[in-house]
Amino acid sequence: MAGLAASVAGLGLHAAALHTGALAVVQPLLVTGLAFALPLRTLLDRARPSAGQVLAAAVLAAGVAIFVAAAHPGPARPVPDAGAAALVIAAGAMLAGACALVATRTSSGRVAGFALGLAAGILYGLVAGVLKATVPSVIQVMHQPAAAVTAWPPWALAVLAAWAFVIHQRAYTHAPLRVSLPVLSVANPLAATVFGAAVFGERPASGPLALLAEALGLAIIVTSVTSLARPGRSPGSHRRHPAGGTSDRRTPAAERERRAVRP
Repeated sequence: MAGLAASVAGLGLHAAALHTGALAVVQPLLVTGLAFALPLRTLLDRARPSAGQVLAAAVLAAGVAIFVAAAHPGPARPVPDAGAAALVIAAGAMLAGACALVATRTSSGRVAGFALGLAAGILYGLVAGVLKATVPSVIQVMHQPAAAVTAWPPWALAVLAAWAFVIHQRAYTHAPLRVSLPVLSVANPLAATVFGAAVFGERPASGPLALLAEALGLAIIVTSVTSLARPGRSPGSHRRHPAGGTSDRRTPAAERERRAVRP
């Protein structure tokens, strides 16, 4: 129950941020949550975050700041363009579907995880755009309750959010986080930025220096997320076998020596 309440509260805060800010600003900022979530996972595993994780978290924040400052989109239209939204959603859904198809046809878990991470990132970017479009619909419903049945954003939001969640979970079952998470973290804000530009007129800066800075910010984000998603290993930790046992990772010579002195 507490988890559901937290999810609803997070969705409400996300919608409020999108209502007041541009998609090219809000979605990249969400990536910084990884800087806290992944080291927190290490603490929950009763391990200390490594210096590399702390540095990667700081670099991630810097990469997001560079991208947001360089994008600097213009003012948005208050009402979304439904026709443009339909085109963007259709294109994004086709790309996500193609990625999911690749994941089902390949025999490589890493390729499947990458493809599903890309699909989930695209869908989450579309979810953010549709969530921004849903806020005016919710306000309208307060005055005209019957409008909830005919308004397209809530229905599109429900379908895309459910699809994104399923694809995201499938990505975790095919490959480690370090395979799917970086591409998801980049595809999400890029898809949201395209949605914002086409549907709300949020045009990000497109000058040569701005594009170079945006590319640099994305490259930094990919590098730092990859580092954060890499599982940490504390000194002396043991590797588990599939059957649940452990391996002390001794060299063959050391193993023979240990057996030689066994009583």
